[in-house]
Amino acid sequence: DSAICQHLIDIAITMKLLGVEVVFCGLKAIVAQTMTKAGIYFNEFGVYKNLEIALQEVYRKTGFKLVKVDE
Repeated sequence: DSAICQHLIDIAITMKLLGVEVVFCGLKAIVAQTMTKAGIYFNEFGVYKNLEIALQEVYRKTGFKLVKVDE
């Protein structure tokens, strides 16, 4: 678990350096706990319960809206 967490953080830090706003969504509790124990602070990243909520928040910040399309 700690190796996976470190890879996630390394990717997130690299993306932030490139100007990308990083969000995490759907993290399992054990992964979040491992990251916290490793000294990773989530205040630098958006953290959301699931992908739908993450997309809604990102779209809200950028002026877009997530809507369901009937087929």
